[in-house]
Parts: sequence; structure tokens; C-alpha cells
Amino acid sequence: MRLILVTERTRPGSDEVSRRETVLQGDEIRMGRGSPMEISLPEIDVDYHHASVVAEGGQVKLAAVGDNGIMLGKKEVHDVVLAPGTTARIDKFEFTAEPGRDGADHVLVMKVLAEAPGRRVARKQKRALADVLPGKRPLAWVFMLAILGAFVLWPMSDVLTRTVPAKDEVVVTVLKEGEKRNPHPMEALWSTGPLSKAHQNMGGDCSGCHLRPFEQTTAAACFSCHADLTRHADPEQFPDMQLGGNKCSNCHKEHLGGDVPTQTEAATCTNCHANEIAGVKNQNLKPLSSFVVDHPNFQPEIIASVSRGPDGKLKPELIPRPFPQGTVLQEKSGLRFPHDKHMAKDGVALLTGKQPLGCSDCHSTEADGNLMRPIKMERDCGGCHQLEFAPAQVAISLPHADEAGIAEIVRGYFNDRVAEGSVVVKAENTNRRRRLGGQDTNVGGLLANAEWAAEQTERQLDAIFGIRLCATCHEAQKVGDAQTASGWLVQPALLQRHWMPRANFSHERHKEMDCEGCHAATTSSSASDVLMPQISICRDCHSVEGGEDDEIIAFLEGVTGQDLMALTGRPRPAAPAPAKPGTKAASADCATCHSYHKAGEAPTSPAHAELYKAALGGE
Repeated sequence: MRLILVTERTRPGSDEVSRRETVLQGDEIRMGRGSPMEISLPEIDVDYHHASVVAEGGQVKLAAVGDNGIMLGKKEVHDVVLAPGTTARIDKFEFTAEPGRDGADHVLVMKVLAEAPGRRVARKQKRALADVLPGKRPLAWVFMLAILGAFVLWPMSDVLTRTVPAKDEVVVTVLKEGEKRNPHPMEALWSTGPLSKAHQNMGGDCSGCHLRPFEQTTAAACFSCHADLTRHADPEQFPDMQLGGNKCSNCHKEHLGGDVPTQTEAATCTNCHANEIAGVKNQNLKPLSSFVVDHPNFQPEIIASVSRGPDGKLKPELIPRPFPQGTVLQEKSGLRFPHDKHMAKDGVALLTGKQPLGCSDCHSTEADGNLMRPIKMERDCGGCHQLEFAPAQVAISLPHADEAGIAEIVRGYFNDRVAEGSVVVKAENTNRRRRLGGQDTNVGGLLANAEWAAEQTERQLDAIFGIRLCATCHEAQKVGDAQTASGWLVQPALLQRHWMPRANFSHERHKEMDCEGCHAATTSSSASDVLMPQISICRDCHSVEGGEDDEIIAFLEGVTGQDLMALTGRPRPAAPAPAKPGTKAASADCATCHSYHKAGEAPTSPAHAELYKAALGGE
């Protein structure tokens, strides 16, 4: 069936009628509220598929599909044939039929009324929101005023009535552990983005950083919490750097989320360090633009020499030493330990048998995963190396790093043997080889027994300190009873915990790597070897520099054709070097290893530091 649908509408405010013709074709033409219907009747009282148009006996027939029918006059019918002069209605849509024309079998005229007859009565049932709500304009005013009051006037009234510090007033904020700020409930909705995890305890309180309303965060606002933050460098060595003029916001950007608000792009540092810094007295500071290209090789801070102070304690001298490619630095550790023997492929002899050892059998990281935990003999070595004194097949444990304690144990053992009568040396035999004999109670015999105990004690201490136990790992020197209770002086092991004290390194983040990939322990035969990797080892993975700013500039350069990096005065980062096969490319930005605020330096703001110290003392 080919059908011409004529839609007639009366324009609002006039008697003019618009007509639109649409050609439809099919054995069944559907009409209803649903969008897939060929004839759309967009009214809430119309079913999704209300009726169908079919041809019957050369005429047009409307057949209802659901329970709601078709109005024929005042009567509701299920179907109706549109004979000449017959008018059917579905809601506000009236249908009549005309003879076919222009190649169409039928013409169906649909007249859209302004309102369905009886609609006012139907509206009393309040079946739509429009039946119960006021008009759109009153609703718009109500919602606008509610939004203005809740999101603007209410929080602004709280902000503008706060007590704010004077422009140059020094204030600090001390929050107890777990304590959070209590901002206005609607204030967080003014935030331009999420806070970093480091500032989650702010609780969305804008006044924590914006000390005065509608003012950018100042350095004084940062110092109000970070009062003891150290400065970047010593002004005496770097007098012309004028670091005090730098704003915290130069390197820290909030409302970007993430773990910390620190900008990690290399350009944050190389803006200054890529060029010679005027007035620098420290000649070791050289221009540096990229870790991948011109970063100097490492200079580990090693124990160059050891002296003994007036108090008898060892004082190591720490000196940074150049680390040329292909060399192994040596330091004065005072320890005798061959890594290669302990990491032999065929294993080492343990108490439980011969087994291979790995790095993790002796070494483990601190709780924070950064530095390695200091080696302790009892915990890390005692499983294999027993400190025991075993006379007469009886093992007696000896303390570690306690010469006087060891001497007391050994001396006490032999004195006890004499006192209990287990050993008696006759007086007349004192000048000859002493033999175990019977009881001798004369004065000469007692003196001989005491001499025997002293001689045995010295012989055992010589073996313990100089041959069997202590000398295995330490440098030991016999100095006599005049200086030490044992007669021996054992040098403690001086192990440098941090060869790169001005750099940060996390062993935890590198746990997937093989230790031997960075530390050549399997070929080291001396504990004095500084098993630090060369910078080339780090560059195998750390080869990616730059951040979002560089990507944006690269895009703009492609559009404009200009060297925008030169216009901004920023050094262009080197192209990433390909990662070594089998490794992943990692960040090589300065912040990966270095911190801006130098440990041990004076506070950046002494006034805030003093007030913060006083506030803590007041608690």
C-alpha cells in the first residue's frame, strides 16, 4: 500500500493552516508515541504503538493495537474504516481519508488540534508533572535563587566574615595526628580541582592555603604549615641566586590530584641549572641540562681515612671521589668480607650443609623501602658464624663487639675451674710444663693455679681475637691490658650506609631487578670495594625526560612552526634514549633522585620556624 500522509497544523495566534505531505509505503503503517512508529503521535495519553493503518476493500482502516481504542464521535471503537465523511480521533489527532492521487493508493489527512477534547477534564487526574507544577518561568526563578543562595551567598558569607591575618603577619598552624580541618560544607564546591593526597587533611578548607579571600596562595601560607622547611642552598656559597624571591607555586601546583603537588618536569630545575649561575663560590656546580646527555658520573661519598679521637672512638673522614668508567673505588671499611666467596655458584658451607647464598639472605631494606638495613652480626651473620668459646667440648656463647665482655667470660671460666678444684698446679712445677695433679693447698700452689688461669686466659683471648673469631672479619690489634680490659683492640666495621647522600633512591621500586645488574658483588673479593653502579647502568632504564608542558609546547611548535622553547628561555630536553632490551623506560627527571629542600640547611623562613617551635613547646 502506498499512502500519502497529509499533516495539517494551525499556527499559534493565527488562522493560517500549514500542510505537509509525507509518502509512506507498506502493508501496515504504524502510529503511536514511540519513535520507531511511521506516524508519530507525541502525546502522553497515546500508547507506544497505538494503532495501525491498513487497506481493506479499497478503503483505509484504522485498527487499534492495545486496550486504548479510537474515538468515533463520542464512542470509543477498536477499529474504524475511514469512508468518505468519516472522522476518527486519537487524542488530539483527527483522521479523515481522501481518494488516492499522484500514484498513491490512499490519502490520509491528520489534523493536529490545539488540545484534545475533554483534556481539561482529564487533567484533573494530574497524570503529568505539568498538571501539578507551576509554570517554567516561576520554576526557573526558584531554582536560580536556590542555587545562588546555597552555592554562592551561603559559603561567601562564611568566607567574608572570617578573621584573616594581616599582610605581613607570621602565623603557623599545628594539626595533631589524624586531625582535619572543618571547612564550610559548601566551600569544597568552589574548588578548581581535586587536592593531592599529601593535602587531603586540608579537608577542602580553602582558607588553609588562601589566607585571605580570593587571593592566590602565597609562600607565607605554605610556611604556616611547612614552617620547618629547609632552604635550597647556603647563601654564603650561592650569594646571587636570590632563592628567597622564588614562590612555592613555581614548583608546586595544587588542584591537579596525584600523590604530591610537586612539578617533576626536568625544566623546573634546568631553568636555573642549565646555565652558569653567577656568583657561585662552589666550583663543583656545573651547568646541567639533562640526565641523559650531560649529567656527570656519580661521585660516591666514601670513607677515605679513619682516625681515633681522644675518646677512643673511630672518626671516619668522608670524601666524595670521582668514579671513572671501568674503575672500582676503595674505602677504609675495616671489614674483611669477600662477596665472591659468599656468592659462589656451588654454594657455601653452612651449619645445615652446603647451600648457595643470595643477596637477600643477608641484606634487606628499611621499612620505607629506600636504604638497606644496617648489617648486624647476630641477625645477619650469626646463622652461619657462631661466636663460641668451646673448652672441654662445652660451647659458651660470646657477645659481639664487646672485648671486655669476652675477656670476662674467658677469664671467669678458667678461674672457676681452679676454684672448684678441677685444676691444681703444684708449686714446684711452676717453672716446668704444668700438669693436672692432686690437691695442693700451700701458698705456692695457689699462686701457681692463678698463674695457670691467667696464662690460659691470655692464650684463649689471643686465639679468639687474633686467629679464630674476631680476626676473620675485623682488623684486631693486641695492645695489652694497659689500654683495654681484654688486651685487644678490635676495629668496628665502618660501613657507609649512603654513598650518595644528596640523592634519593628507593630499593623497593627496583625490587623486580636483579641485584647483580647494579652491584658487581659476585666478582668482589674485598669489603673495601665500593659496589656502586656507574651512571650508564642507570641510563639503561632512566631515559625519559619532560612532562605535559613539553608535550603542549611540541604541539604548538608543530602548528606555528616556531621554536617556542627558545622564546620561553627553557632548555630543550634531549630526545629519550631507547631503553636497554629487556628493560622498561623510566623517568629521568631531576625530581626522581633529588629534592629541592636540602636536608641540614637552615629553615627557609626562620620567623615561621621559630613560631612553630614555640607552638610545639607550648603543648
